[in-house]
Amino acid sequence: EGNVKTKIPLMCKLNNVCYKDQETWRGKCSLMLCNNSSIEMSPIGCYVNDICYEELESWQELCNTHTCLNGSVNTTPTGCSVGDICYTEQATWEENCTKYICQNTNIEIVSRGC
Repeated sequence: EGNVKTKIPLMCKLNNVCYKDQETWRGKCSLMLCNNSSIEMSPIGCYVNDICYEELESWQELCNTHTCLNGSVNTTPTGCSVGDICYTEQATWEENCTKYICQNTNIEIVSRGC
């Protein structure tokens, strides 16, 4: 009757869930790996305002198109923002007797006076 050694398998525990060694799973915008009882995380996609966007996925926000690229958000202006309004390229509008135009995502004055 000698010493009996029992090999305990390596595991990882996260949020009361157990994972086997070398098991992978998806987290919020990340790929998780259980490695020697440690959890390794590799970012995948872009996590913005509690939303996970996939790699190369695009979304619109006011006058900007955002694209998830290599885990970072690339932003491209697509018009001119004035408060909560987005004016498209070449759009004109009047405000306080001044006429404006959206040109190359910049706001320019066309004319002044009523």
